[in-house]
This record gives sequence, structure tokens and C-alpha cells, in this order.
Amino acid sequence: MRIRISFGPVAKSLLIAGMSSGAMMAAVNAANAQAVGYTFTTIDIAGASNSYATGINDKGQIAGYSVNASGQRYAFLDSDGTITTFPSVNLGGIGNTGGINDAGQIVGTVSSPQSFLLTNGTFTYFSATGSTWTMATDINDAGQITGNELTAQGVWVGFLDSGGTFTTFAPAGATATVPYGINDSGQIVGYATVGGKSFSFVDTNGTFKTISVPGTLVLSTAASGINDQGDIVGTFTGPSGFLDTNGTFTTFAVPGAEATFVNGVNDAGDIVGYYYVVNGPDQGFLATPDASPIDVGPLPVMAGTIPGGMLVLGWLGRCLARRRQA
Repeated sequence: MRIRISFGPVAKSLLIAGMSSGAMMAAVNAANAQAVGYTFTTIDIAGASNSYATGINDKGQIAGYSVNASGQRYAFLDSDGTITTFPSVNLGGIGNTGGINDAGQIVGTVSSPQSFLLTNGTFTYFSATGSTWTMATDINDAGQITGNELTAQGVWVGFLDSGGTFTTFAPAGATATVPYGINDSGQIVGYATVGGKSFSFVDTNGTFKTISVPGTLVLSTAASGINDQGDIVGTFTGPSGFLDTNGTFTTFAVPGAEATFVNGVNDAGDIVGYYYVVNGPDQGFLATPDASPIDVGPLPVMAGTIPGGMLVLGWLGRCLARRRQA
């Protein structure tokens, strides 16, 4: 069931960390004066203590997982507010779901070194060739699956599964590569660590480009989804969400939330993720762009030095804890 929450449209904001007043004004002027408005809808799973929306396809179907009071995790499919859960397969203490394609296929991980492909209610389990641990994170309409794997040498690298043929990839010198999203053109977004420094990237045919919300530290941006137009979404210092449209950044957060985490975007610009409030549960959400932008005038600017690494360390810690719990 989806419950619409009356937050109304959310204005675009810009976070400027440790910049001079002149640089701040330049950054503000470079952004659009009109903001994209969003209507937020919560995703409520019966019997769940927490819910997480992890992917959305062009039909508006949402993939995710929920956690009950006993700590068990189950995959779900939300089709226009009708929730289908898959209680026959418990995703376990470290399992989670990833993306969903237009055929309704969902990928994710289970409580073992394997990943799964869920097709019409049937789970198929697989591992990347030669890996000791495989984590599938997204799937496109061609059935290509991306994710990361742990090699026998103890290095996390990205993988692309095309019909059962696995290809690994990583930025030059990376000691860890974690892809999170793939579109129908095969562009992949995620993050990597090189020389002890983490950054987000978009990989286009093997060419890696760094993604960073303007005015923030590079390591404070975590890209997690990309649609067929090349729009990129993710999470940055706050934590709040961002949308990168050809280099123009829109930042947003669920109003009233302590933290907003973004996981995926479809071609219509619908965004999914989860948020939490103080003393409240983690709650999945759908953010739908309003039909027309709203004029918000000058964009709000927060000046000062922001410890950008806090987002990545905290966010990665949450993700890795979920994945690697025994």
C-alpha cells in the first residue's frame, strides 16, 4: 500500500561547503532559479518494521525489501500500490534487493555469497565467475546485471553479467569498486576507492567520469541510479538526495526526515529510496516530480565546512553492515 504524505513540492537547494562568498554566489548563479517540485509517497508494507525502496522501472513498478520485528527480510514488488511479497524466500540478515527492469525482473543478494534474479516469482541464484562473494545491484531491459564481487585476492571489483558471461571492471588503481545502477545503454554508476579516497563515477564504455555535487567534497557524493536519459541520482552530505541532469544538480530531502537516501530513478524522473525520522523506522518512499517547476527565488545556501566523509562512511557502513552480517 502507498500512503501519500502531504509534504507538497520540495524546492531545489544547494549545499556549499567551505567556499568563499564569491564562490558561493557563482555556484548559486550557476544553478537554475526554478526548482523541481516533488510529491512524496510512503511505501507501507503490512507487518514490516522497516521498508526500503531500491529500484523503479519505467512502468512505475517498485522493488524493495522489508524487515519485520524479528529482523527477517523479504523482497517485495509494488505495482501501483498493490504489494506482492515473497515470504517463501527469506533474504536473511545480510540480504537486500537491488534494481528492477521493465520486464519486472528484480536482482539482489541473499544470506550467502550469492545473488539472485527474481522472475515472475521464481528465484534463480548465481555467482560471478571466480568470485568468493557476489552482490547484484541492478538490471537493465536487456537483462544485463551489474554489481560487485570479491575476488580471490580480496579485492572488490565491479562486474557486468551479459547472458551469463561475466566481465569485471574498475577505475585504474581502485582497491574497491561498487556499481549500483545500469541503464539500457550500459552506462553504470557507483563509487570506487583509489589511493584511500572514495568518489562516485559514471562508466560509459569503460571511460570513468567523477560525479560530485557542486560545493561538496568529492567523497561526500554517492551515486546509486541512472536512467536512459543519463540522469543520475544518489545521496550526498546531509544525508540528502540529489539529481544530476547533464551536470545541473537538484538536491532534495523528504521534509521532516532526519536523513534521506536515494536508490533509483526511472525515465519519467520518479525517484525511490528511503528516509528516517528521529525515533522512527526506516521508510521507503516514491518521489514524483510535479508537472511544472516552482519558482523559489534565491536558492538556500548553507555556508561552512562540512565533514563530507561522514556521509560516505555512515552510508557505506549501513550498506555493508546489512550485506555482511552473519
